[in-house]
Amino acid sequence: CWLVYYGVVYDMTQYAPRHPASSTLITNHCGTDATAAYASVHSRGLLGIVNSYKLGALEGGGTAPAPTPPSAPTGPMISMATIQQHARSGDCWLAYYDGVYDMTQYAPRHPARASLITNHCGTDATFAYASAHSRALLATVERYKLGAYEGADPSNFPIGNMNSDSESSED
Repeated sequence: CWLVYYGVVYDMTQYAPRHPASSTLITNHCGTDATAAYASVHSRGLLGIVNSYKLGALEGGGTAPAPTPPSAPTGPMISMATIQQHARSGDCWLAYYDGVYDMTQYAPRHPARASLITNHCGTDATFAYASAHSRALLATVERYKLGAYEGADPSNFPIGNMNSDSESSED
């Protein structure tokens, strides 16, 4: 199963069965440029995990998708003091970018494991989230959004996918 991420060819045959969520998330894209599918879920920096499967640059290159533009905050304003009152797995609120989400019901369904969410209950988890996911993926948990994060500082938001600047130009 060869595929392309960001203009680089990877042989994902051995890795696919070990993917934390499902091998089909990789195998459904064999023989294609899977950059858009990958970027909708993961940050570019996460590709380091599969660096040993890299075969080389795709002749003719490739480009990364454009970063997701920030959205305007919606819903009631919620303070960090309020978020901190919901700091356990059975009552788990957190801030991602400019939104506040009640992730209590979603955490057990997270494709990797619940603790990736519950370890951050009651906090601004933007950077933890952005280290593994693109901002666009928040659309999948929109129904858990409670309102706007009163303490959000857009000047400190990760731009695009975190760690993408640390990748070499061939990645």
